[in-house]
Amino acid sequence: MPGTDAPAESEKPAAAGTSSTSAAAPADAARPKRRPARFWMVIVALSLLAFITSLDAMILFTALPTITAKLDGSAVYVWIANCFVFAATAVQPLVGQLADILGRKVPTVVCVALFTLGSGIAGGAANPAMFIAGRSIQGIGAGGIYLLIDIIACDLVLLRDRGKWLGIINYGDLASSIASLDVVGNLIFIPSIIAALIGLVTGGVVHPWSSFRHFIARNPGVPSRLFGNRTSAGGYVLMFLSSVLMQTAGYFLPVYFQAVLGTTVMDSGVYFLPFAIGTLFAAAVGGVLMSHLGVYRPIHVAAFALSAVGFGLFTLLGPDTPKVAWAWYELVTVIGLGPTISTVLPAILAGLPQSDVAAATAVFSFIKTFGFVWGVSIPSIIFNGVVDDSVPAAHGLAPTVNFAMWSEVVQVYVAGLKAVWWWGVALSILGVFAVAIEDHLPLSTELETEYGLREGGAGAADKDRPAAVETGSAST
Repeated sequence: MPGTDAPAESEKPAAAGTSSTSAAAPADAARPKRRPARFWMVIVALSLLAFITSLDAMILFTALPTITAKLDGSAVYVWIANCFVFAATAVQPLVGQLADILGRKVPTVVCVALFTLGSGIAGGAANPAMFIAGRSIQGIGAGGIYLLIDIIACDLVLLRDRGKWLGIINYGDLASSIASLDVVGNLIFIPSIIAALIGLVTGGVVHPWSSFRHFIARNPGVPSRLFGNRTSAGGYVLMFLSSVLMQTAGYFLPVYFQAVLGTTVMDSGVYFLPFAIGTLFAAAVGGVLMSHLGVYRPIHVAAFALSAVGFGLFTLLGPDTPKVAWAWYELVTVIGLGPTISTVLPAILAGLPQSDVAAATAVFSFIKTFGFVWGVSIPSIIFNGVVDDSVPAAHGLAPTVNFAMWSEVVQVYVAGLKAVWWWGVALSILGVFAVAIEDHLPLSTELETEYGLREGGAGAADKDRPAAVETGSAST
């Protein structure tokens, strides 16, 4: 993104005689009416990155069984399914620190390059090991992209407007700076979170749950001050719940389409479009509402309430459910979950200083990605428990049994999925109550940041230049 790592010119402060007028001005007057072309170029670039990474995830959800079969990778299915999330989750705190030290542009370019390289390796994979390696590299790049999209958006727009733009998007010297990098913390944190994720996805599958070990780090890499107020802590809880629910629906709806309705991988992807496209629109609408109303708690309550209704409707899904019905069920669910994508991060930042934006966003992105693992692992345990207890060898029986017997197996899959949907209902209701953790804090209408767009024709960043300040005061 051109120019996003350079300090922007600060605006002149308002004259003393205009301060009272400025204070009385409505919040909408604080926002710039026209934005430069460079701003829109950055927004378009961020939107493309968000679209590409989201498209990649959706494609893999529906095609994973086919890919595993083609590569003869059933023995390492756990790694094929989860290596991407492992890599994306583990690197995000490190990328957040690098974004503060090196600026936003260099980490973004590197992450895009890694994502592209990993995509090429995975796309041309001839065996499971090559595919896992490619997806891991791709995950490192994607993890950084997820985080940097949010950080750059926070650099460019006011706190009150960030939900709107996040929704639209989802449709010292070098030596001293490097010296400030928390190398020890990251060396501890990254292997630790990988170990936790390995235990989570292999527990009860590859190794028994009783085989755990635990170690506690004395100096955690995540600053405790980020959880120092109710609103920020509550926002992290809500983001975790939202990402678990989003991943649960995204992972098990294709299972319903392929295992219960008997669709092809291509048709399953088409049937998933109401959920995928609806998420983007709901995120944009939620951000716009927060920007205009200046509140987030009512949006969060409505979001999780609608999610509970949507997952409740999913419990009605069966082999004879009409297309119109399950399409509407998808839309109800994403109308609930979608707004959390764009409105939770601004709520978290409302209680934190601007200097903590990168660190807070890194933790936000980490928790969101970490929730994706739980959104597959825990529901999978529930689903497999129901299916395996009812039909011990149900998986892969379709080509070998007659129609009558397979109809019975389908009913077992329906029962397993129903248990997953009820898990989603319970988690959504928990989210409604978790909103009470948040306080109502005003969303700032000032933008103070060291990073922004360079003025036209500006050269290299001037580190002595004051931070950009965008307010509603008019200079005279």
